Amino acid sequence: MFRKRDQVFFAQGSLGLNVEWIVIATWLVFFYAAPMGGRAALPMALIGGLLFAGRVIDAFTDVLVGFWSDNATYRRGRRVPFILAGAPLLALTFFLIWNPPPLGILGIAIYFFLIVNLHFFLITVVAVPHSSLVPELATTSNERISVSIWMAIFGTIGVVIATTTAGPLIEKAGYPLMGIVFGLIVLGAFYIALLGIKEKPRQVSPVTRLNLKDALRVTLSNKQFLFSMIPLICLHFGFGLLMMSLPFFVTAVLGLTEGDVMLYQGVPAIAMFPALFLWRWMGNRYGKKRAFLLCLILIAVGAPFYFVVGILPMAATLSLIYLLLIIIPMAGLFAFHNAIVSDVTDYDELKTGERREGMYFSVYFFMMKVGGGLGALVFGFLGHLGVAPGDFLGIQMVGPIFGLVVFLGFLIFRKYRLPDTIRGKTLEELGLK
Repeated sequence: MFRKRDQVFFAQGSLGLNVEWIVIATWLVFFYAAPMGGRAALPMALIGGLLFAGRVIDAFTDVLVGFWSDNATYRRGRRVPFILAGAPLLALTFFLIWNPPPLGILGIAIYFFLIVNLHFFLITVVAVPHSSLVPELATTSNERISVSIWMAIFGTIGVVIATTTAGPLIEKAGYPLMGIVFGLIVLGAFYIALLGIKEKPRQVSPVTRLNLKDALRVTLSNKQFLFSMIPLICLHFGFGLLMMSLPFFVTAVLGLTEGDVMLYQGVPAIAMFPALFLWRWMGNRYGKKRAFLLCLILIAVGAPFYFVVGILPMAATLSLIYLLLIIIPMAGLFAFHNAIVSDVTDYDELKTGERREGMYFSVYFFMMKVGGGLGALVFGFLGHLGVAPGDFLGIQMVGPIFGLVVFLGFLIFRKYRLPDTIRGKTLEELGLK
């Protein structure tokens, strides 16, 4: 039984993860695309290319971390040692991202590639073992939805912290101090999460017997996993694209300041709290699949209005309303993604007889970063269409692209067939075993 108190402690990791994710998704391109502190600015297309190239490296490192975690036999368990060792390094690299040396374009490009991608690797080292504990600690559908909601709640608190304080902190104290403050938040959140983890002794935790090549092959041949992962990639792609464009949207389209970005991120983030409880009710009442399909189609229909909302009368107010409405179905992503991947790992155990949470969550985190990397790559090219005041077609195009990609995810997720509770008899009836 996964007690509520332990769920609350465990969920703190999502706060730390979302703090660094939102800050990076919102400010990384904006920071490196402008000359600051004696260093050169990087072209947006180059930033996008460097981020996407890093995702190619992740194809190898993420899978290695998942496989390593599944097979670990440390005294503290399979997952906890990764969090203990990785969280301080994750906080350190977050600080270094915002403190580049005063170099020319080539030097800054090399520094950017090394530090940012080392940080993304450390996200995997910490986040994959943390998320891989969900199906082990929460063994029923209700527990999984419950812990996923707690993770989403504290993840949303992380979003609120990042969106309401990062912009003003940058404006008043600069990026380096922001890096220190949020790096410490990331470290503290993951260490608090350890208080809620009662990992099973390694001798009773089933450990994969597949080698790395076979483990990856079995994972990628799991159709139900692919049907659930591709829509999640689409959502991360679109949401990352939206977050990257938001500072440009607020400053170039609406004509406001960097500090005003806080309002357009923070208010929608606060609106996620009631939305999470709505999706919890929807998931328990109608099942995770139906609820998640509804999230996808609402985003697909609503996202394209980003193209026009900034140029209408009362644009500042309408843009805030737009973001409030689009964040409600986005809350479904945070409410269900861990629970869905956990169900897939149970399905895999019925098929293979082995517990391989680390492999599945590592591939998921890799796909999530691919989505973000593709978003950065696309936004880099959209920069050629205009991201400046009076010339912002590139920013406007974010909405239609977001909507189209999520609609493709909706069509694919319709093929997902796993029930909320994974049992052999149920799967036989569905022809999945």
